[in-house]
Amino acid sequence: MSDATGFGAGLSRADRVGLLREIVREITTNTDEWTLTSLDVVLGQFDCGSIDTDDGWNGPSWADQFARLVGSASDRDLLEIYGVITGADPRAARSALRTTDASGIWKPADYVRVFISHSAVEKAFAAEVSTELAVFGVVGFVAHESMEIEKSWQDQIEAALRTCEAFVALVHAPVNQSAWCQQEIGWARGRDVPSYFVRLGADPVGFVSSTQWPSLVNRDAKAVAVNIARWLDRSGALRKPLVQGLIGELREAGNYFDAEAAAKRIVALDDLDDETWDLLAEAYHANDQVHGGVLPTRVLKPCYQQHRRSFPPPKAP
Repeated sequence: MSDATGFGAGLSRADRVGLLREIVREITTNTDEWTLTSLDVVLGQFDCGSIDTDDGWNGPSWADQFARLVGSASDRDLLEIYGVITGADPRAARSALRTTDASGIWKPADYVRVFISHSAVEKAFAAEVSTELAVFGVVGFVAHESMEIEKSWQDQIEAALRTCEAFVALVHAPVNQSAWCQQEIGWARGRDVPSYFVRLGADPVGFVSSTQWPSLVNRDAKAVAVNIARWLDRSGALRKPLVQGLIGELREAGNYFDAEAAAKRIVALDDLDDETWDLLAEAYHANDQVHGGVLPTRVLKPCYQQHRRSFPPPKAP
């Protein structure tokens, strides 16, 4: 059952520690804004006491005291305090937490977490899309395919919705008649998590219907996954872990074939910024399976030429 915060089950101890660490980090790095007076104002609003200024305590110590005082606040208040201090939407705070109740459904843990909403009759297709996304450093949650055994299936779906970093709906016709899919969409909107809808023979209904979403009807799972990966790449908050995962895969490729596959996935993103080009050049020179391989060269060289960049890329000084 959801609590008043809309996050379902309460925060774990690890969650609370994570929030408090972020609060302290913000206070100690933004001392011009978070003065003793402003911190006491926040404490007063949440009935958490006041900071003791005896014995000449300084700014960093104020931050430590503040963390201890708000450490006894309720889950709901702690999330709201986190939002006040960091400027982040408290509803989005939960998405950044690596909670224990979702640890088993997001593997590998360092991949971008994407909840894939789909109709039950298209479960196999959704699982194929998830498999194709894995090569981009994305772990997709597909209900009943990504779950742990001997645990409540509904609890796991809710945990995935609470902790996903992005939401994708594969809109086949049955999705619009599925109460489960519509609840998942509503949950994603309520969390304000980055969301994407792929039209696969039907248009989404409700509030999300006002946006023009891509139609990939009759396209295979790989084409759908590439489209989703490109959207994730364009989504600012998710771009960095996605790109870093792909560059890391290229750097660690143990043979020419793996290097070629990694290069293809990077090229598929298409729109690379200067930082990514620099990382790509570094990975190119760091791995002889890349700079010494005909197969990855066949992939990378046309991409460099298309973007009017020198190939082979120059080494960083």
